[in-house]
Amino acid sequence: MASPSVSNLCLDCGAVDFSTTPSRDELQVLREIGPSSALSPTGTCELCDIMNWMLDAPPNGIARDNLSLIRSTSFEAGKGEGYDYRQPDRWPHGFIKIARPSDIVEHWGRPYHDISDIPRFATFTDSPNPDRFKKKRWAYCMPGTVNPGRLDCTAIHSWLQYCSRSHDHCKPSSHPELPIRVIDCMMDKVVQAPKNSHYTTLSYVWGTSPDDSEVSDGGSLINLPVTIRDALSLTIALGYRYIWIDRYCIDQKNPAEKLAQIQQMGDIYQASSLTIFAACGTGPRHGLPGVGETPRQIQIKREIYGREMVGLLDHPRKLIRGSVWMQRGWTYQEAMLSRRRLFLTDQQAYFECRHDFVRDEIYGLGEPLYSGDSGLGLRMAPGAPNQSMFKDMTFEWSTSTQIFRYISDYSRRQLTFESDRLFALLGVLNVVSELKYPVFHLQGIPIITSTPAPRNCWGPQVPRPVWSITTAFMVGMTWNVEAGMRRNQEFPSWSWISWAGAVSWGGNGHSEPRIDGITDTSALFSGSVWIEDSSGRIRGLETYRDEGNTLGLSLPRIIHVESETYEVNLIHLSNSLEGCYTFGDNHYRYHESGQRLCAIPAGDWATWEADSTIRSYISFNSFDVGTTLAMAKSYKVLVVLCGSQERQMMGGFGATEGKVLRMSGENYEVIGHISLSVHSVYFKPSETSGIDVSRVTRDMVLPKMKRERVCIV
Repeated sequence: MASPSVSNLCLDCGAVDFSTTPSRDELQVLREIGPSSALSPTGTCELCDIMNWMLDAPPNGIARDNLSLIRSTSFEAGKGEGYDYRQPDRWPHGFIKIARPSDIVEHWGRPYHDISDIPRFATFTDSPNPDRFKKKRWAYCMPGTVNPGRLDCTAIHSWLQYCSRSHDHCKPSSHPELPIRVIDCMMDKVVQAPKNSHYTTLSYVWGTSPDDSEVSDGGSLINLPVTIRDALSLTIALGYRYIWIDRYCIDQKNPAEKLAQIQQMGDIYQASSLTIFAACGTGPRHGLPGVGETPRQIQIKREIYGREMVGLLDHPRKLIRGSVWMQRGWTYQEAMLSRRRLFLTDQQAYFECRHDFVRDEIYGLGEPLYSGDSGLGLRMAPGAPNQSMFKDMTFEWSTSTQIFRYISDYSRRQLTFESDRLFALLGVLNVVSELKYPVFHLQGIPIITSTPAPRNCWGPQVPRPVWSITTAFMVGMTWNVEAGMRRNQEFPSWSWISWAGAVSWGGNGHSEPRIDGITDTSALFSGSVWIEDSSGRIRGLETYRDEGNTLGLSLPRIIHVESETYEVNLIHLSNSLEGCYTFGDNHYRYHESGQRLCAIPAGDWATWEADSTIRSYISFNSFDVGTTLAMAKSYKVLVVLCGSQERQMMGGFGATEGKVLRMSGENYEVIGHISLSVHSVYFKPSETSGIDVSRVTRDMVLPKMKRERVCIV
């Protein structure tokens, strides 16, 4: 047992025994942390300093109840971002962390703990025996320390060189005709991009503070903020001369040029040799840590029993996800469209390409500085782009249905101007229109014409049946907005771009429509769609496409739809409504034993009279949060996609999706969404009806539909 008289440790920490290294899968509880064994103030105990640092993990620290200091060689990462050096026998000194022992369970014979709870580790930095690691199938990368002063541009350059030599998919796309201006970093001047020139790009937060930087009539840069200045310096340090930065390379006073450049955003970022991401700070005055005068956060180190213990840096993905940069709308497509990404956080650099990822804190055994067959990556299977932080959209194995997930992810970000809601995603929309299975869009509504079926072991990948433009458009019309706000009048109400809020698909918060397994696409929608241009001319959507018109930004704002409709009243229940029945169970699945007595929870509901003795209710999602609903008024629900009871029973895409319409002059506008399925309908018999509930069938509680044509603005 270690002596408690060690001067740099408190009494509790002095009793901790570090002399015995844990064996594989062993879990050592070193000491408890609680009211009776509180941690010492910073600067009075070396080990308490490490533990206080662990507990102060971003964003809000950790609740200090029932915790212990634990040591093990084999912490699994669970659902957290993960540390790449957590596997057994790969780091002989073990990892030290704080956890609740009750939360650690055995998984495949190893202690398992979700590090998203308390994600900071520490370890001793003694060098291991290299022979022990060379026997492993994967050359393993161990935790190291980061120079807090300067960014290691030599290492980053080697990452880029390896990617350039080894990854064909990561090479910049060829756009020799791209008419863009770039910054000449050696001359501090905006110039016309030389033909076939190699350039970098910068993704950063513009911020809200006044920016007096400008481009002179001759192209010279004046009063550049420190982040921009650092980006120019880093570009030169990595062996490039030119950089493209939107604020300076697009004439912000020329609307026509600005629109043209926005439409070329996909080409600009895909042709870039590297995109530098300022994933730190709140604006352009923060600087790039480790490049110029902005320092990086110092990695905590303490000496315990004559050995150096180091606190492992926060995983860069965690810092990126918590950054202001990650919250901004314009930066989404800048990351998605880039082929090589260098993120700079306040702690370290993180590089990611289409095949691999690596960061400052990792160092490897042998040459080169990469792990095993996958090159740069740390435990990433070769050719597996889906493990990158920003999933690639242009590989031949990408599916066109991923556009729904892209829209969902993007919609959760913030824009200074809601009028940019379509512009800030236009680069992505243009890129997916050039895929093997292209995706078009009508005012942001994705239109997938065909998509590959999942690949299997017994045969090649084959496409699903080709979808008609009309049916594909109505699949895109299943969009739903969570906690929406009053619509932006610049856009049509029938598109998600007109509502500020997170987008999902259908009524259950899915990140994409549940269309897997559907082969008969004609059964999804049997109606028709027309568009009306500014001159009042009306053409069918299929005809418009056949005439060679682009399904995109320039399309009219008015559509006419012929489909099934039904009438509902909208109500808000402040309290639950007792005495109701449903055909579903508590998980909204079909209840095979028949009707179930239940109460309708409080919330917004659509209701209709199924007949004179039964009133039905279904949950209704209003896009106008905070708007008072006219309860006495009847609203129309337009069916945009037909469901079937058979698919509902099987858990597939069985709901009948509908848009709630409100009169707007002589036309209608969209104000909400209803996902209608037999297992999500509640019904309440009239108290005087005396009806035998057991004789109520599913068809009796559904709304009566009729076919009609409506005009939506």
